[in-house]
Amino acid sequence: MADKGFNIKDLLEPIGVTLNIPPFLSDKAQFNEEEVENTQSVASVRIHVERAISRIKLYKIITNVVPLSLVGVLNQIWTVCCMMLLFQSPIIDQEKYEGD
Repeated sequence: MADKGFNIKDLLEPIGVTLNIPPFLSDKAQFNEEEVENTQSVASVRIHVERAISRIKLYKIITNVVPLSLVGVLNQIWTVCCMMLLFQSPIIDQEKYEGD
């Protein structure tokens, strides 16, 4: 999931990753039916992604200035912070989605 202008689709396709970018109005006045459904679908997932990222940012190691000596392990630091998120309460209310 990415915003307009995030042009990495050609890098992701060879590794089997789908990039979802919501449609944007350009010259037309409104979206067609397929674009409306796509926008709603992406938006329904996007809120949960944003909640997860905001929780990860609570870790001070992510929000503080990273010393140059840690740049080489920054990816591992981010991964550990993401894994620690799994020990927190769920972002999505499971009862709400049990019927789906």
